[in-house]
Amino acid sequence: MIAGILLVLLGLIFIYVLLAKTGIFQRVGDFVIRFFNSFKQ
Repeated sequence: MIAGILLVLLGLIFIYVLLAKTGIFQRVGDFVIRFFNSFKQ
């Protein structure tokens, strides 16, 4: 039971690091900023 939870946590951390390295968070942030700027105008 505990081993399964640890495995899931490791998997989530691995996916998070992978996404951070590919720069997906920066792209999403830029998209959100652009979306809000176009919404204000």
